[in-house]
This record gives sequence, C-alpha cells and structure tokens, in this order.
Amino acid sequence: MHATRLFAEQGYAKTSVREIVEAAGVTKPTLYYYFGNKEGLFAALVDEYYEGWLTAARQLIQAPGSPLDRMSAYVRMTIRGAREQPDVLRFVAMAFHQAGQGAPGVDCTRFIVEEARLLSALAEEALEAGELAPGLASGDVAMSLMGMVHFRIGANIHASVPLSDQAAETILQIFRKGVHNP
Repeated sequence: MHATRLFAEQGYAKTSVREIVEAAGVTKPTLYYYFGNKEGLFAALVDEYYEGWLTAARQLIQAPGSPLDRMSAYVRMTIRGAREQPDVLRFVAMAFHQAGQGAPGVDCTRFIVEEARLLSALAEEALEAGELAPGLASGDVAMSLMGMVHFRIGANIHASVPLSDQAAETILQIFRKGVHNP
C-alpha cells in the first residue's frame, strides 16, 4: 500500500495526507470517509499487518505435525515475510517503537502478547512430546525463540544485516542445539 511505503520511508509526522492520497490515487474525502484521518489510517494499517501475520502464524502453529517442526515453520515464515516486505517491516517497527515520538500511540503490545501465547502453547506441546529438554518453562522457550527472531529482524532494520533463509536456519540450529560444543 502506498501509505505504508510513505510512512516507512518518511515517518508518520513527515508524511502528509496530500502525499498519501496522491500516491494512492484517491481523494482526501475518500481517505476521511474510510479512516477518519491520517491517524485512523495508520492504526488500520497496523491492525491489518499484525492481524494478517498472526493469522498466518496461527495456521502454521496449529497445523498438523510435530511441535518442533511447527516452531521451525514459524521462524522461516517470519524471517521470509520480513525479507519480502521491507516496507511493511519498517512500518510495523516504527509503529511499535516510535509510538508517542511522532507516530500515534497504537497498542502493538497485544500482538506480541498473542504471539507469545501461541508459541508458549506450542512449546508446551513440544515439552509434552519430549521434543524439548525436560524442565524448561514453555513461556521461557517462547520468549527465547521470539527474542532470537525479533532481534535478527531488528538487526536488519537498524544495521542493514541481511535477512536470508540461512539466517532462519541459523536461528533454528542455535535454538535446537545451542552453541556449546561438548
């Protein structure tokens, strides 16, 4: 979407309604009718992207197959999605990290909480199936995996560290086997 690209490139405060409607080929009354204002459009985009990602994550996480295979599918999907949609990635990161700093305050935390809940339930399945080391807490497993994935994506945004299929495989290798060489 044109507004996503503009917000991602320029930030919320520097993107004007005029630029958005010109890029989208619509009129200001159309934007105001559907979204109320620029802030409404911004919030709607945040919801659309997070909900779309969570829907895809739910489908992977709740699909048949071993829990560890589904965790792997989550990592691969998340890294691939971030790589293939850089404007969406920058936009969502801006919405999450810059709320109140020029961008409107949008409650992105609810999406992270849902992601953690989904992965925690999956980790619990993996523990019950004997796929993870006994004694781990499912919430800690979920947070560790999310941390690895989210930090890797953040490195792409802030330090231009490339996202690749190999990055996803490295995360999975470290997650599954650790870094210690006995």
